[in-house]
Amino acid sequence: MRTLKRAVAGAITTALAVGLVSAPALSANAATHTTSAKSQGVSVKLAVKDLTNKPGKYTIKDAVKVTVTVPAPFHDTYSDGSDAGTVPVKYWIYVKSTGSATCAGSYVSDFYTKSRTFTLPATFKNTKSGSIRYYSASGKCKLSVELYASRYTISAAGDLNVKKTVSAAYYVKTPTSLTKPSVSATHVKKNHTVKLSGKATYLRADSKHWYTKTKLPKGTKLVVQKKAKGAKSWSKVATVKVTSKGTWSKTVKVAKTTSYRVVYAGSSTRTAKTSAVRVVKVG
Repeated sequence: MRTLKRAVAGAITTALAVGLVSAPALSANAATHTTSAKSQGVSVKLAVKDLTNKPGKYTIKDAVKVTVTVPAPFHDTYSDGSDAGTVPVKYWIYVKSTGSATCAGSYVSDFYTKSRTFTLPATFKNTKSGSIRYYSASGKCKLSVELYASRYTISAAGDLNVKKTVSAAYYVKTPTSLTKPSVSATHVKKNHTVKLSGKATYLRADSKHWYTKTKLPKGTKLVVQKKAKGAKSWSKVATVKVTSKGTWSKTVKVAKTTSYRVVYAGSSTRTAKTSAVRVVKVG
């Protein structure tokens, strides 16, 4: 039976050969996907984070959390009502990750009798040395947790036999970059127009590109947002599309001093991103 620390790396990803995949790292603002199930007082909850795929070595301390909750030990009795002691629920879990080669791996726990949270870290590397390059394949993955719990007692009231499976999708994504919007004028008169523009790129990692800064594909949609002076929240100005040069632009009318930014919602292979803010002053 593998220990928790040894088995963790396989729970998320497996390092493979040159030209294939190594392993991803986790971004600080990655999404967390959760799911849970419960039966006969036994519950299992899974939380798995999206992984941001960058070059270098990374240790992800809490990529996966599995929380198992079990009832208190059962006070067992013989048929004549005499005391037979207490019997705890005994359980174990099997964690399996599937999808691209980056996602492949599994983890099997020991047997436990008390509620606990399994935190599965993972240490990976996306490195290169000469012609040898390791990288992570981006895309959708699936993590499943199978819980097996049982308790057998003399008194039938204490018997328990549970098998529950919970699953959640997670994503391995390369980082997106958006430049701070450029503007044709930073100070204008009321209701004058300015042209906003910028560039959109991402890190490409595949058999031909090792974390290469690449233009977002032509037609990728971005949302230009604004927040006028005194406003409490951002509002949409327009949706723009990335050109074949990896650029975007939008002409806007400025009624009062306003902050502008551009937002990319992300995809199954690229992280979401919000640009820095550009202010256009009026007066």
